[in-house]
Amino acid sequence: MILIAFRHSDTRPFARVVTLLRGGDSAHCEVAIPVQGVHLCVSASWLDGGVRGKVIDISSADKWRVYRWTGPHIDPIDWLKSNKKARYDRRGLLGILLPPVGHNPGKKFCSEAAAEMLMLPYPATYDLGQLERFVMASEHAERLQ
Repeated sequence: MILIAFRHSDTRPFARVVTLLRGGDSAHCEVAIPVQGVHLCVSASWLDGGVRGKVIDISSADKWRVYRWTGPHIDPIDWLKSNKKARYDRRGLLGILLPPVGHNPGKKFCSEAAAEMLMLPYPATYDLGQLERFVMASEHAERLQ
């Protein structure tokens, strides 16, 4: 079991740009593992420069929509080990809106990282809204907050 967390209503400048370009209210997502009362989160982050693992408090419903995922997935720690040197994929972020821009297969953006861990086909084609709609519609997901 893992958690999928979508950061929403974020007023920081990059988050505003992401929501303006992609629509919706989510600007970032994390795949989280509960560990001894905290959450080890794995994602690709613009602010952190790329793929990373980080302890993040995802307990605030004012900032995060969190889903419990019981379906098939790649272990986030294993995914992190195999992708830890990947930088943030700015081109991929734009490539969702403008497919000719494409994405850089050696780099990752957050919804792509989460889609890979959920073993979805063509993970670079999932923006935050599409990914959250997929999670919400899945029989393997339960919204926690």
